[in-house]
Amino acid sequence: MPGPRGDRGREGPPGKSGPRGINGMKGQQGLLGMKGEPGIAGMKGERGARGIVGNPGRKGNKGEKGESAKASQASVVPQTNWKQCVWNSDSGTDNGKIKDCAFNKLQSNSALKVSFQGNMRVIGHGACNRWYFKFNGNECNGPMTIEAIVNNH
Repeated sequence: MPGPRGDRGREGPPGKSGPRGINGMKGQQGLLGMKGEPGIAGMKGERGARGIVGNPGRKGNKGEKGESAKASQASVVPQTNWKQCVWNSDSGTDNGKIKDCAFNKLQSNSALKVSFQGNMRVIGHGACNRWYFKFNGNECNGPMTIEAIVNNH
């Protein structure tokens, strides 16, 4: 018959490590974490190389015929769109035409603006004078007359 079991002895030193075992199965994917703070903007990139030139487009439709200028030189030399008509005369004329200014209107869809800047005088007590513009020998009346009336009382 065996005797009673004896006291457990002291723990001995650890043994040598054995060889690595085989890899186990892959575990399940974990939950996504919270979204982080946005980073600072990056530097501007370098300009890319110039692309190749494309093919020319198709030829457009022919436009409508425009108005021709009456003066042959008007189509060669660029014309200004204003004209100044001035005079400096002390002829002592009391009535009649003061100045004749010629204009050639080259396009039917344009307009003519006429204005006067200068001095006018009336001599004599109770006198009345009227200055006005004429076009092609006719006084302008559309939309209104271009005139100045000065009375001296």
